[in-house]
This record gives sequence, structure tokens and C-alpha cells, in this order.
Amino acid sequence: KGLGLLDVETTLEKEKKTYQVAAIIQSEARSQESGVNGYEIHMGDTTGREKPFSIITERNSAALKREDGAISKGGRVWGTYIHGIFDNDEFRAGFLNEIRIVKGLPEQGISAFAEKKDKQMKTLAITINNSIDLPRLYEIMKIDFRPV
Repeated sequence: KGLGLLDVETTLEKEKKTYQVAAIIQSEARSQESGVNGYEIHMGDTTGREKPFSIITERNSAALKREDGAISKGGRVWGTYIHGIFDNDEFRAGFLNEIRIVKGLPEQGISAFAEKKDKQMKTLAITINNSIDLPRLYEIMKIDFRPV
């Protein structure tokens, strides 16, 4: 039954489906569309949506037009099968700016997520490498450790 936050019904299916997708998301607050890329992972089909979250325009490089997800009547709850939408710089900035507008705060520009993510992942890797006795960890896991 889920949380009951969206007036939809999802029927579970036997097999998990995964796809690389491109989609269009219409923003009512800003009257503009955002194109996003992401991936779907799901084991069901959702019906009964009053308003879709997005229109999927491409799945695994094949063109199509399919509604995805749902938006609640008040517009405050969204559901989508698309993972990775916040990795899309334009969508993420628009989403955050819509919140800023409602709160009476000034809008901010788009920041490049991929660059920040890569930098943070490198920082995390260095921290782990400097903080953990990796040869000992591999020995405990019975994995042959060979430094590069």
C-alpha cells in the first residue's frame, strides 16, 4: 500500500526492469520544462495518476512517450521511477530555486554536480586510504591484496 501520499496504485510484476532514460519534467511554479537523464529500476507498474511527474522520451536509446510517476494534488509530493534526477544540474538548480522562491530567498545559479561529486569521492578515497589498514582488512576478508 505504500505511504498513501499519492493517489496511485502500483501492481508488482515478476521481473525487475532497468533502463537508461531521458525525460521531460514540467515545472508549474516556473512554467518551464527540464530535460533530465537518469535510470529506472522497478518491479511494478503504476496507474491512477492524476498528474505525471515526467514524460519519458527515451528508454535505452529508443524514442517513446510514456508518463512516469505522479504529483500529489497540492504539488508537494512527487513520486518517480527515475533515479539520479538530482545529478542533473539544471533540474536540481530549478528545484532548489522553486523552494527558495516560496521561502522568499534569492535564486542561485547552477552548480556543476559532477565536478563536486568527483572531488568529494577523491577526498573520501584518500581519507579511507589514510585511515584504514587496507592490507589487514583484505587479509581478514581473505582477499589477495596487491597495492598498485
